[in-house]
Amino acid sequence: MAHLIQQKINPQIHHQEIKYLAIQHICNNYCKKEIAQNTNLVISACVCALMFKNPGVAFFDVLDYISQSNITDGRYLFSSFIRDSNILYQQKRQTVAAAVSAFLSRLEKSLTLATGTDLDYYKKVIDNCKYYIQNGRNPIIDLVYEFDLSNRTFLYKLFDICGYPTIEDNSTYYPPLNADGKPYIECAALLGKELIIKRIQATRTTICPRFERFCKNKQYTNDDPITPECQCEQWKRNGPPCLMSAAFHYYKLDNHTIIQKDINK
Repeated sequence: MAHLIQQKINPQIHHQEIKYLAIQHICNNYCKKEIAQNTNLVISACVCALMFKNPGVAFFDVLDYISQSNITDGRYLFSSFIRDSNILYQQKRQTVAAAVSAFLSRLEKSLTLATGTDLDYYKKVIDNCKYYIQNGRNPIIDLVYEFDLSNRTFLYKLFDICGYPTIEDNSTYYPPLNADGKPYIECAALLGKELIIKRIQATRTTICPRFERFCKNKQYTNDDPITPECQCEQWKRNGPPCLMSAAFHYYKLDNHTIIQKDINK
């Protein structure tokens, strides 16, 4: 699917045949010609398949559904597929639309508990996703059919509906920002929890992963120095807060005694 959409953004893009052209090979050998050549319909079939635990198997089920129902429009495919297809979710047989809507409600509660704060950014994203699924629509499929994807402004439309994840490069995180240009609390809290979990669950080292990749290269400024605790005891750091020590403080772990085995020797 990625290749098909990228071709709409840049028709000159080139990828290796495998794995990027696997979908085209499958459709050319499995489907009728009119289905295989209907790019928007194939993209829509991929979106439907991605809603299942095993998208590879589900993709063939979706292709069979298209053929049996004589579907030519991906928007109709999505709306009818999530309405007519039943799956087992929470030990209950229900439509895909109902299951996804229930999952999104559980996800909202889980994120609220996980971050310890009311949701702002994620609530907007979840509400948008609920609206689309309850109305038998998918924003990616809508954009494929209704927008010129070679005009990159479609990304702003997609981000406004679906949100975007925290982006990371070698030294910096770029989380979603609020109207004041600051990270949303729940986004920063979720990222901080991920860092703590990775740090606590590590079995081969107690060194902070950011220390190895970033801090030890002295990319901090003189006003934000590395302290002896940065390497292995981040919760004890008293200097200006880094992302890791700020996360320990947010989750009130910096005032606890944390015992760890020295596995760095």
